Amino acid sequence: MNINGNQIKSSLYLGNILILAAHVFLLVFFALTQVQFMVIVNVVSVLTYISLFLAIRYEKSRLYIWVTLLEIVVHMLLAVACVGWSCGFQYYCFGAIAMVFYTDYFFARARMDRANTVVLSLICGVSFPAALIFSRYYPPKYELHELVVIGIVLANALFMMAFAAVCFWLQVSRADFYENELTRQANHDKLTGLVNRNYLIEYLQKVYDGGDMSEYWLAMMDIDDFKKINDTYGHNCGDYVLKTVAALIAENSCGMIPCRWGGEEFILVGQMAEHRVQVPGSAGFVLEKLRRAVERYPFKYENREIKVTVTIGLSKYTGEQTVDEWINESDTKLYQGKQSGKNRLIV
Repeated sequence: MNINGNQIKSSLYLGNILILAAHVFLLVFFALTQVQFMVIVNVVSVLTYISLFLAIRYEKSRLYIWVTLLEIVVHMLLAVACVGWSCGFQYYCFGAIAMVFYTDYFFARARMDRANTVVLSLICGVSFPAALIFSRYYPPKYELHELVVIGIVLANALFMMAFAAVCFWLQVSRADFYENELTRQANHDKLTGLVNRNYLIEYLQKVYDGGDMSEYWLAMMDIDDFKKINDTYGHNCGDYVLKTVAALIAENSCGMIPCRWGGEEFILVGQMAEHRVQVPGSAGFVLEKLRRAVERYPFKYENREIKVTVTIGLSKYTGEQTVDEWINESDTKLYQGKQSGKNRLIV
């Protein structure tokens, strides 16, 4: 579930464009307010972020984070020294910390070079009180009109809140995605994509505890002579057969939940009206239709045709069984089908 490196690059390109645009805005702002020193600082910042596109291109993620964070901190300290604490440039420390942990999380997922988040966060944390202490003892070098100060402090505060919120939202959204993906992987068989034994046991227990299991049927299915297929054609062929049979089961499950129970065994479980369940020999009903679909499918591996069939044991929940007893009943019928010739449905 690693993030693709190209996705990280795209995100960094976008982020770098936004930061570059912010510095272009600040360059214009300081030029209009005649804060000449900060005009020079922002010219350097603009050139820095233009050059950082190369760092992104060549996947120098650690360099990119260090340069970006140091630029933000230095820019903040110089802005506070020039126009004062009241303009709110110190808020960029909080946005920088959010950026550090956001990028580190995604760099780790993409297996890219990671910066030291603790050191970077300490730099941001120290720079904030440093700016405060400096502003207490040294007045700003440039005096701005009160309305300009109000406008820029609001702009800085809103921009940083929005920036931090987006970073946290993206990180939480991605974490939720990974948690859901981990749950999906834990509940699904990797080879066939069907739900696995653990999921089905939990599902059956939940239905059983709910007390309403009327018209519930459970089918235990096994690929006939699967060991012979593996021994004759190899395990890669066996995997091909398993995946193909699983796909046929999913296509013909008619609302029942298909599960890879283990090895070459599958289970289907769900509610079906009793008239839809029919003894072997009656085509068009759910399990018999599935059995015939497997029997008639043209299995071919490396230009060799393979005959594949399945045997199915099917049981309706009687209301007097435990979940294990219900599964065992279907398993017993499956065994009867194997003993009586295979490639059949036993109800």
